[in-house]
Amino acid sequence: MAVKSSIKPTKKNTINNPKQKSKTYAIPDKAKPVLLSGVIIAASVAFFPQEPLYQFLLTTKTWKSHTQVSLETRYLGQKPLEDDSDTQMNKLVKQQNKPTRYYINTSSQMVFLPNKQYQKATLVSYTSPSLKPSQFEYIESGSWSISGQYIEANPKNISDNSLNNQMVDLLQRNNLLDIKAKQTYHMNFDDIKKATINNLSFESREYH
Repeated sequence: MAVKSSIKPTKKNTINNPKQKSKTYAIPDKAKPVLLSGVIIAASVAFFPQEPLYQFLLTTKTWKSHTQVSLETRYLGQKPLEDDSDTQMNKLVKQQNKPTRYYINTSSQMVFLPNKQYQKATLVSYTSPSLKPSQFEYIESGSWSISGQYIEANPKNISDNSLNNQMVDLLQRNNLLDIKAKQTYHMNFDDIKKATINNLSFESREYH
């Protein structure tokens, strides 16, 4: 007599998971040079001394700057008479003592040469309500040195025939002109295309 088993065979539930295909992303050809330059710059910053890198950046481009400022000055001449009478003389004195506002545009281009010499050309144009637009230009050259991110420029030669005028004196008195004076710059470097240098000796002026 056959004995029936009460144990039922169990069925294994198999889940058929389709194999997921791994996605691959190709770098566009146009982006490869940008990525490569970024890797080179990052490697330079990480593995090479900083000063030679700053010196390389300093000597491989023309640095340009453009500023616009306004300046108010007052003629310090004869004072009006105490009685403040409306005489012709008092009218003239009062007219002379009124403040004059000048509008000044300064553009500079500067190059630092590998032989530790530099050249800078500066064009200054100015006007006021009572003055016709005028301008003067000067070119300076000299030597430069670098220490870390700081650059020192020592002018030696100034070539210009129009620097002995009242406007030049006015700009120099107000720290807006740096003729014949030692200049210190600081380099700001985050990206090779965004490096800038700032003049620390005179009015804040950025070269890019």
